[in-house]
Amino acid sequence: MKRLRDFTRSTKSGVITVALFTTLSLLVALPMQDAFNEAKSEKANRISLSFNAVDLQEQYMKLKNSIGTIKITRAYAEETITITDPQANKNWEEFVNAAIKVSKIYNYPAKVVIAQGALESARGSSNFCTQRHNCLGVGAFDSNPDNAYQYENKEQALVDYMKLIQRNFPEAWANRKNPDVVILKLKFNNQGLMYATDPAYITKVKAMPEWSKY
Repeated sequence: MKRLRDFTRSTKSGVITVALFTTLSLLVALPMQDAFNEAKSEKANRISLSFNAVDLQEQYMKLKNSIGTIKITRAYAEETITITDPQANKNWEEFVNAAIKVSKIYNYPAKVVIAQGALESARGSSNFCTQRHNCLGVGAFDSNPDNAYQYENKEQALVDYMKLIQRNFPEAWANRKNPDVVILKLKFNNQGLMYATDPAYITKVKAMPEWSKY
């Protein structure tokens, strides 16, 4: 039997795409047919693995267990299978809408908080975002990431973020009209505090498409 070729993963949207390059055997295709037929294709990033057709069902179960609720398109040869996590998309949409609303109330640049959220939560797909409504990693530390706070909803989390910036990063808060200064002061300031310890944090946040979009 021929081998299925590779596929590559990106964490940008909580969506996984697998391209099939050979005919699936009945051994694999039939048990999965119902699941494939129920699915709808959506905009997707890429994931890439390497395995033969006999192993496909086992790989499918691993993917299912790793990302939770999924949908899959048809499993015919040389067509695309798209595995999506609807909850991640829902979380991200909720976060963006809440971020725009709360940012207006606090006169805070939406692009900063939304780009941070995109980076911190992989656009709504992180466990903290899906289970704790904490898409910004507030309360999490390198030494204790599980200390990330639990919130009742995205708006509550964003209000707490605003209070955190106002309290711990006064230079960033005072320059809210200038997003470039805000993100700079979240990393380098007279208080000696850092929103994130990653040396490339500023570069990564500003490289997110959301920085230009909002």
